[in-house]
Amino acid sequence: MSEFAPVGFRAQVATAMRLLPRGPKPDPRKYVLFAQGRTGSTLLGELIGSHPQVVFADEILRARVASTRLWVEGRRHCHPGKVFGFHVKIYQLTDVQAVRDPAVWLHAMQRRGWRVLALRRRNLVRHVLSNMAISATGTVHDRSGERSRDPLRVDPAELLHWVRLREQVGRAEQAALHEVPHASFVYEDDLMQPAAWEDATRRAFEHLGVDPVPASTSLHRRNAGSLAELIANYDEVASALRGTAYERFLDD
Repeated sequence: MSEFAPVGFRAQVATAMRLLPRGPKPDPRKYVLFAQGRTGSTLLGELIGSHPQVVFADEILRARVASTRLWVEGRRHCHPGKVFGFHVKIYQLTDVQAVRDPAVWLHAMQRRGWRVLALRRRNLVRHVLSNMAISATGTVHDRSGERSRDPLRVDPAELLHWVRLREQVGRAEQAALHEVPHASFVYEDDLMQPAAWEDATRRAFEHLGVDPVPASTSLHRRNAGSLAELIANYDEVASALRGTAYERFLDD
């Protein structure tokens, strides 16, 4: 059974309570990576998690749980002596966990000692295109390094719909992070090029209170190249975007 398979709330609470430690206490430091999907969250998580003192548990709130606090603390206590963290998307909080106000949730986590890392992607066109590539290829991540693939044919109206939605979600994320102490990362500045990883992970490790070490991952960038190379009907898409607020993403 998948670790994310839904189970009864009472069983979840019982499981979380069983995971609470009776031996050595875990490292008091813990963190949340707050980011939408396809922003480089897996990449940043794997880079951070390559530190010998750090654990990255990815999306442990993707299925409904009885208590997010008990569930994540229970998972954390499985890794005594480690700095434990996980990735959560704002819509996992609102749509899956029925969290009414993500800002209140983040504030509560921060007060309980969870340090917050926030990651966003600036180019919303590439953000949406990354999701479309998953639908077209059935592949989420690339660990082979084989970058070549056929250009995607994109419905301009569908692209614009999802770009606007991503923009709305981005605004909701920023509102939730308001006045929450956090370390901020941007995919294009901190993750898109491997040359930027050293500085990005140094800042992350500093925020988590661990000494910096060389970080590594087996992930490769999936959608390298210009948009004209990635989109089969690029001229049609570019024409639909020109004159809108999203035209600037064509040249990023």
